[in-house]
Amino acid sequence: MQVLGAVNSVLFGRQGYAACNRYGTPSDSQLATVLESGPGSCAALTVLYLEVCSRLDLPLGFKVLEGGRYCLAWPRGEEGQQHPLTAAGEACVLDVYGKGALLTVKEATELFAVTSEELFAGSSRRELLAALLAEQQHAYWCAAIGCSPQPAFMTQLSAASAVKQHVRQLNGLSIERATAAAEKRAALLPGDLQVQLELALLCYFSGRYEDAWLELGSYLEARAATATATAGAGSDADEVVAKGMEAYGGLVDDDVMLLFEKLQLELMLGGADVA
Repeated sequence: MQVLGAVNSVLFGRQGYAACNRYGTPSDSQLATVLESGPGSCAALTVLYLEVCSRLDLPLGFKVLEGGRYCLAWPRGEEGQQHPLTAAGEACVLDVYGKGALLTVKEATELFAVTSEELFAGSSRRELLAALLAEQQHAYWCAAIGCSPQPAFMTQLSAASAVKQHVRQLNGLSIERATAAAEKRAALLPGDLQVQLELALLCYFSGRYEDAWLELGSYLEARAATATATAGAGSDADEVVAKGMEAYGGLVDDDVMLLFEKLQLELMLGGADVA
């Protein structure tokens, strides 16, 4: 506790690092800028906090929450065992975005709608870096289409936005930067279907229709495989396939299928090989 108190005092008191408490500013998730200016996103401050504690021989476990918008941390033992802090007899975790304040495990599980097992399962460094990139992707997407970056008011990056033409204008440079961030996220989290879908959508909005079609096709194949696995094995192969297709229909949004068919048609008319 004394070491963590000293870290909090130096980082948030003396050095002036703090929560940015805003959306839509890419530099809040760029480590070089955060190190120089002070305000940063939750993921950026967590990266900084973990690195400082690591250099003090105090390794921390952490959990990326809310799609990368929030992170909580706690001390970790030599063999990777999790050691929640205790205060007033209650297990606690560190709220890095709240200047290293303690949050009881009960409060954390209720606030973020996770179980304690899910919380302490932790996240990987890849997931933390992907969360950092997700903040940049979100900021550049909003800048590209000129919408509010506030989650409650922004135009969501979705197949519906593409199919129903919710996006009327685009800033070319910002959409390219959003796509670049999405490509890096996909490289860090190759099995994450939501990340792959967002990359496909950004490729579409960037005018990279063939890349969008390929990414969307791969996404749909992975969804179909998931549906078939969910259906389970049975003695009747036809029954398994039928159940898989039924589950697949529930997993894939109609707008995703419409966008895929639209891309396929555009590429065929343009002379691209979509066989």
